[in-house]
Amino acid sequence: MRLGESLRLKLSDLELDKDPIRIHVRREYTKSGLARPSFLSKEAVDVLREWLKVRDKWLQAASRKSHLYAKGARDDRVFPFSHGTVYAMWHAALEKSGYADRDPTTGIYKYHFHTLRKYFRSRLPRGGVPVDVTQGIMGEEGYLSAEYRRLKDDSETMAKMYRLGEPYLAVFSDQTEVHEFREETKGLRQQVQDLKERLQQQEEKVRRVNTKYEVETEELLKELINHPKFWHLFGKHVGRDLPGPNDLTNRKEALISPST
Repeated sequence: MRLGESLRLKLSDLELDKDPIRIHVRREYTKSGLARPSFLSKEAVDVLREWLKVRDKWLQAASRKSHLYAKGARDDRVFPFSHGTVYAMWHAALEKSGYADRDPTTGIYKYHFHTLRKYFRSRLPRGGVPVDVTQGIMGEEGYLSAEYRRLKDDSETMAKMYRLGEPYLAVFSDQTEVHEFREETKGLRQQVQDLKERLQQQEEKVRRVNTKYEVETEELLKELINHPKFWHLFGKHVGRDLPGPNDLTNRKEALISPST
């Protein structure tokens, strides 16, 4: 979200019971004047819930400290800050983290608040989220195709797509690395499964070939044994006359004939 959009969000714009949490960015908040759905990663949800625990106390304390600008203790915005307060927080975070580098020519911070949107824009598609959906969640309406313009009213489908890229948005944890490792492991498991199936197919082919070989071998042996030349050649090899299969049959019939 743009900073101006996030600072106008109200608590009623959040659906904390959804997974992922839904944010209704109203048309009066947006640069384009068009409403859109947005979502929060699990990591961002954890931070948001911690903030909501202390939000009311912070608001009461801030209202007592404000002298130059009146600040009421009641504010239904999720982040009851001014732009200046957010920029002060951002620059303090840069200083503490060692990222407060400035451009030597302009003196402007190299890492500005818009960097967060660039991070989102580059990371979410890594999980397979279409570019149109990514830009739509960011409110970059001018770049959207007609297909997305129809899709953005389907928050359930949008949420499913967002969930694909969510692990790649992690900042403070190793969720991205874990997700990438799981995806790589999943791919390796699939490769192993494919190899097993191919091996089973090859084993089945070998089994069929062996069966065919055994059948053909048995048939050839039968033909060979029943061939008269086989016995003649075999008899010459062993040095004696051997009766062929027909002779054995005839002799057997002669022995059991009633006329003998």
